[in-house]
Amino acid sequence: MEFTAEPFQEIEQQEHQKSTLARWYAVQVASGCEKRVKTNLEQRIHTLDVADRILQVQIPHTPTVKVRKDGSRLHGEEKVFPGYVLVRMVMEDEAWQVVKIRPMSSILWEPSRSAVTGGDGATSNHCP
Repeated sequence: MEFTAEPFQEIEQQEHQKSTLARWYAVQVASGCEKRVKTNLEQRIHTLDVADRILQVQIPHTPTVKVRKDGSRLHGEEKVFPGYVLVRMVMEDEAWQVVKIRPMSSILWEPSRSAVTGGDGATSNHCP
């Protein structure tokens, strides 16, 4: 019995193709609920088995230093886009349903196209 690498190469090509089709989307959420939405979305991604189409969920942070009145420094992190969660995904109907059903969230902006897709996630079309 001889094994060939063809099936593995085909799977690898499909994965590469999906990752090149994936784009970043900004998902508007209730301010202060970013971590909860991210956690719930990641759980739904694994439960509904769409991890091959929704690749990353991020809340961008930047390091900050605050100086107190006594001169001491307080190191922390600050959200770059408060009220938004960034999602890298291949825009397909099934993946779109997973993201748009999140409470208090809707996809507003795709930075790679700089287009507003608008409205609330439940009624707006996902194509700009």
